[in-house]
Amino acid sequence: FVWHNTGRQALERGDPLTAATRFLEEARLRPEMASRSDLLAGLLARAFRTEYEGGRFGSAYRIAEISLEIFPGKTSGKDRLLAAAMKRIDAACEAGDPGAAERVLDQAVAVVAGSGEASRLERGACPLIAAVAVRTGDWDLAARMAGRFAAAQPDRAESDRLARWVGARERDASAENDRGVCADPPTASLEAPAAPALPVDFPPQSGSAGTPLLESRNSDASAVP
Repeated sequence: FVWHNTGRQALERGDPLTAATRFLEEARLRPEMASRSDLLAGLLARAFRTEYEGGRFGSAYRIAEISLEIFPGKTSGKDRLLAAAMKRIDAACEAGDPGAAERVLDQAVAVVAGSGEASRLERGACPLIAAVAVRTGDWDLAARMAGRFAAAQPDRAESDRLARWVGARERDASAENDRGVCADPPTASLEAPAAPALPVDFPPQSGSAGTPLLESRNSDASAVP
């Protein structure tokens, strides 16, 4: 019981990630007993909620990973991991780093591979990453995100719309570059052309933080798992 007790102590003193790692050690020593423990599941859910509600999405994500390692069949664990992953993707996009957002997406999809949750996450994340990739001129990444969205999105009209939008923005940027090459050399007083504006209907409908709403099985899509 040493790992369990030190985990509970860490949780009580406000260190949820350390608590979760202690619970993982406990589960590795007694995997069958741990996988049937409602108490352990509840403690991990509390640890996740503390970090998620505190805006510490990196540690919340790791706690969700630990929870899934101990309880691989629990849907609530997958929902928590997807929620934390989407927050991390949103943060990377807000920072103008679509490459980092793609890496978070890849990591989360690998954890829930072979389930509908992977496609659900891609449907929410790919348009957001594509939009930031367009703004930063990373056309290969934007095209990859459009392709992944098409593979995950059963609505062909929606996936085609994203692909056309990315293609149109790339053509606009290419035409702007061509005009710059043909024109007289710009002086220091000329402003650089602005990044292409996003159309009013893309990316898809977003939440209050500007993040596309991750599809949910229940009616309250904004609730913390």
